[in-house]
Amino acid sequence: MLFRCFIYRSSLCAISQREPSAFYPFLAAQESRLSTLLFDFFLHEGREGLTGLQRLFEHGEGAMEDEVEGKGGLAEETEMEMGGKEGLAVCVDVYVDRRDKVWVLDVAPWGPPTDSLLFDWVEAYAEDDSGGHVP
Repeated sequence: MLFRCFIYRSSLCAISQREPSAFYPFLAAQESRLSTLLFDFFLHEGREGLTGLQRLFEHGEGAMEDEVEGKGGLAEETEMEMGGKEGLAVCVDVYVDRRDKVWVLDVAPWGPPTDSLLFDWVEAYAEDDSGGHVP
């Protein structure tokens, strides 16, 4: 089963099936289990990987060498999409196998041009600006 997980301010805020044009009746019965599985993955196992991503996006690809040499990091426009000082904001595609093991397949920037699948970016930003969570 393929899913896109939306990480905003370093927290899992939404999950979408990866194929929005298909309906999978069995997913409704497994919604709670899968949500818990993915939330736990990002809270525990995925946290280390996300922390590494956060550092990469904040300091640039050569983060370790740059820190030694005292250089700067990534461009400012990337800081906004990747989270910057407010925490990591990315979309993570995952595969959940039959044994409920979660595999990270891809990481994409938060917001357009990344496909929001079952969500609408405008709606997501509007809800976040009002202090709420992304759907």
